[in-house]
Amino acid sequence: PRLILQTTINFDMVVHIDDNIGVNDTNENKIKAGLVGVNIAKKIGSEIRKAVGEGSLSFKVNGNVLLPDKKSLNISEPERTCATGQAYREGFCVSCTPGTYLNKTLGTCEDCPVGSYQEEESQEACVPCPPRTSTEQSRTDDLSGCLAVCKAGSYSPTGLEPCFPC
Repeated sequence: PRLILQTTINFDMVVHIDDNIGVNDTNENKIKAGLVGVNIAKKIGSEIRKAVGEGSLSFKVNGNVLLPDKKSLNISEPERTCATGQAYREGFCVSCTPGTYLNKTLGTCEDCPVGSYQEEESQEACVPCPPRTSTEQSRTDDLSGCLAVCKAGSYSPTGLEPCFPC
């Protein structure tokens, strides 16, 4: 029996599609442009499948021509992805606003919890308040929202400055 050498190579291909969407375009136009992009990506996948089936897709590496095995081809459905710190909502990408961050696991913008803040948009984490300070509420969008915790012998309704003697 003849020994057949084979190896598995996996790679992802990202295709950036310039949809020429302007700032003042309607949400409907942005959604349509996104759907056009998904359809273009599906067409690319179909063309790759066809080329592999016909044996016309090959890779040349160090003078060796490599042909992909037809049975091993696995092309997933196209996914719309957003830029860093953006969530996909109602057909298009939106930036997480100051006071929020992108929860990458859920793909949603979440409020910064009490004790943290975020001054910039499109962020994936909140900034903790400095030691011995906290915020009165979640979704704080500025460092100035981090207030000093009342010292021993003083109080306030929130436990933060301004504080009153006991």
